[in-house]
This record gives sequence, C-alpha cells and structure tokens, in this order.
Amino acid sequence: MAPLAFAEEADAWFLGDGDPFMNRLVRARHCKSDRMPAVVHHDGTARLQTVSRGHSGVRPLLEEFHRLTGVPVLLNTSLNFKGTPILRTAEQAVAAAVELGLDALAVEDTLILAPHVRLDTALTAPGGTDRA
Repeated sequence: MAPLAFAEEADAWFLGDGDPFMNRLVRARHCKSDRMPAVVHHDGTARLQTVSRGHSGVRPLLEEFHRLTGVPVLLNTSLNFKGTPILRTAEQAVAAAVELGLDALAVEDTLILAPHVRLDTALTAPGGTDRA
C-alpha cells in the first residue's frame, strides 16, 4: 500500500521526491502523518506515487477527495495478498475489500462503501472537518 498524491503538492506532505511508479521511499512529514495514517509505515516512511497535472486516470478522484476533505492523498494498492497475483477484476477487488475490512473502494467511476459507512462521514478526513 502506498500514498497517491499530487506531484505539485507532495512536498507539503512528504520529504523527498515520489515518482509515478511508486519506486521511491520517502518520509512523511511528521505534522501531517496523523491526517493520513493508512499510508504511512510504522517507521514514518511511505512509497509515494505522484500524479501530474493532466493525468486523466485517477487524478479526478484525487481532486474530488481533496476538495471534500482537505487531504490531497489517497491510499493506492495493487490489491493482492502475499504470495498471490494482482487482482484483475472488479469482483475480485470487492471480495478483497471485504476480506481486508476496507471502508471504501473506488473501482473506475464507482465508489463502493462498506455497509457500516455513511457517505456523510466517509468523506471526513481524520482530524479534519466534514466538507461534504
């Protein structure tokens, strides 16, 4: 699992340069770690993936999450379990999300919430305020 962040804002949240392929380990800024606990390793590092302006894939989702929560960072994962191949279908991703106990999963243009998650609280950043 790794953080996905805007390339142009990454330095406000992380020390060091990320890259588009999650190939670099960087340190999370201590003052921001509590706002993104799911993406920071126990030693304060993260394998940062950056998204440039004009990226049409995941950038709109990241922009909307940032608008709603004030946090320009999402959890990105290959969604595979140790010793198994990367999941290839939406059905496999949903099954994995249930097994992992995830609160939410974005698959293409669909947001799937766990039954215990209300939409009005799902978009509240830890330590932040609800902007939905």
